[in-house]
Amino acid sequence: MDKIKKMIVILIIMAIIIVILMIIINHQDELKSESDIDISIEEVFDEANKIEKIDSKEDYFFIKECLNKYSTYSNDLLIVSQQENDGDINEITSEIEKEYMEQMKEELMTVIPQFVKNEMNVNIDNAYQNVGIESGTIRINSVYTSLQTINEVAYEETTSIYAYVVDGVIIDENSQKDFQVIILIDKISNTFLIIPENYIKLKKMNLEEGQNLLIYEEKEIQNNVYNVFSTNTHSEQDICVDYFNEYKFNLEKDNEFIYEILNSEYKEKRFKNIDGFKEYVQKNINELKQATITEYLVNYYSDYTEYVCKDQNENLYIFKEKGVRDFELLLDTYTITTEKFKQEYENANEQKKVMMNVDKWIQMLNNRDYTTAFNMLDETFRNNNFNGDENVFEEYMRNRYPLHYKASYGQFEKRLENIYSQQVFFKEIDEKAEAESSKEINIIMKLNENAEFVMSFTM
Repeated sequence: MDKIKKMIVILIIMAIIIVILMIIINHQDELKSESDIDISIEEVFDEANKIEKIDSKEDYFFIKECLNKYSTYSNDLLIVSQQENDGDINEITSEIEKEYMEQMKEELMTVIPQFVKNEMNVNIDNAYQNVGIESGTIRINSVYTSLQTINEVAYEETTSIYAYVVDGVIIDENSQKDFQVIILIDKISNTFLIIPENYIKLKKMNLEEGQNLLIYEEKEIQNNVYNVFSTNTHSEQDICVDYFNEYKFNLEKDNEFIYEILNSEYKEKRFKNIDGFKEYVQKNINELKQATITEYLVNYYSDYTEYVCKDQNENLYIFKEKGVRDFELLLDTYTITTEKFKQEYENANEQKKVMMNVDKWIQMLNNRDYTTAFNMLDETFRNNNFNGDENVFEEYMRNRYPLHYKASYGQFEKRLENIYSQQVFFKEIDEKAEAESSKEINIIMKLNENAEFVMSFTM
C-alpha cells in the first residue's frame, strides 16, 4: 500500500514538472513571436518612411498650391517689413489697412512647424530671412514623398500625413535660384506646413530617394486658416494647360530648360543643337508668346500618356508623360514620322500622298521651321531662286507668307513618273482675316521611297 502511495506521489510530481516545463516553453514561444512582430512592425515603418517618387498628379497640384501660398506669404511679409522700415505706415493709415498688414505679417509664421521656429529662434522680425522663400515664379522640377508614421499603433489606421520633398527653381526677371523645401500635408484635414530650406541645411538632412524620412510624428496638422489647400480634382484639360503654360513661361525665361525636355532624337533632327533652338526662339518669341490652346487630346499608351495641345494657329505641342514631372516634349508631328502617318501614307493613292506632304510643309511654315521647309525643296529650285541660301528663303517666306495657313486643294495632274502637280489654296487660319490674305500656288512634287519627297512651287 505504501508503494502505491509513493508511486502516486511520484506521478503527481512528474505531471507538475511537465506542466511547468510546457508553460515555460509556451511562454518562450510567445516572447519569440512578440519579438518577431516587433521586428516586422519596425520593418514596415522603415519601408513606409522611405523617400520615393510621387505617382499622383493630384498630389502635384496640391503641392503646387501650397508652394504658391508659401511664396505669397513670404512676399507679403517682405512688403510689410519694407513699408514699416520706410515709414509708410503712419497716422493716416486706416485701422483696416493696419489690421490687414498685421495679418500679412502673421501668415508666414502660421505655416512653419513649431519645432522649426523653436530650433531656429524664428520671430516676426527674422522670419523672412530664416524661413521665407525668395520672390519670383516657381517651377517644380521634382517631387518625392515619404509617409509620416505614428509609432504607437499600426500606421495604416492612423496616418494621414505625408512629407513631400520638392526641388525646383525660382525665376525672376534677372536671375534663377535653385530651392528645396519639405511640405507636410495632412490628407484628412487638408492642411499643410512648410519645412524651409534653411532648416534642411541646418540639420544636414539626406533627402535622396530610398532614404528614410520621419520628421513629423504628430497625429494631425491643425487648421489655422492660412494653411489650408483645396481638394478640387483636376481634369485632363487642366493638365494640358499646366504643361502648356509652363512651356510658354520657360520658353522666354529659361529656354535651356525647354531644350533639355525636348525628345532627344527630335531636338537633334529639328534644331541640331541648343544654339539652333535658341536662334529659333529669338526669331519667333513674340509670336510664340501669343499662343493659346484651342484644342487638346489625350492618348493613353502602355508606358506613357500623351497630351497633345493645339494652338490657334494649329501648331502642336506634344507632351509624353512617363510619370509625375517626368515628361518629354515634341513641337510637331513631321520631324519624326509616326507609325500612324506611315500606315496612312502607305495605303494612300498618289494624290493623297502629295496632299499629306503639302500639309506637312505648311505645318513647317506655320511653325516658322524654315530650315526643314527649305530642305524639302528641290536642290536646283533652291539654287536658282534662293541662291541655295536658307536665310534668303526664310526672308522671302516671311514676307510672302507672313500669316498662318491651312490648305485646300484644286486640280491634280501627273507630270512624269512619280512627279505630280497640285494646285493649292493657302487660306489664313483666322476666319476674320481679309479675303486677300488667301494665296494660290502650284506645287510640283516628286514622291520618293520611304515617304520622302522633294518639291518646288510657283513664285
